[in-house]
Amino acid sequence: MGKHVDVGAILANLSAEFVDDCLDNLDECDNAVAKLRAKSGNTQSHYDNLHRHVHSIKGTAGTFGFPAVGVIAHRLEDFVEALENIHNHLDEV
Repeated sequence: MGKHVDVGAILANLSAEFVDDCLDNLDECDNAVAKLRAKSGNTQSHYDNLHRHVHSIKGTAGTFGFPAVGVIAHRLEDFVEALENIHNHLDEV
């Protein structure tokens, strides 16, 4: 006989890992916004970093059972992409 696989436990672990990864991504977003606000270093690099981490949240949220987080991240990604000058909208971001 085969081994019993606890799919529920696996999904719970994956969801917990998503939450941890999401919090890490949000920390990186905060860091990018702070660097953009301070106008320190390479602005494009900070913008790209912000975009990458928001995109990562968007891409994985639904997969791990957080569709509302995915929708919020998608809207934020669209908002950031549409900005002509992110520096004028950092409070909104």
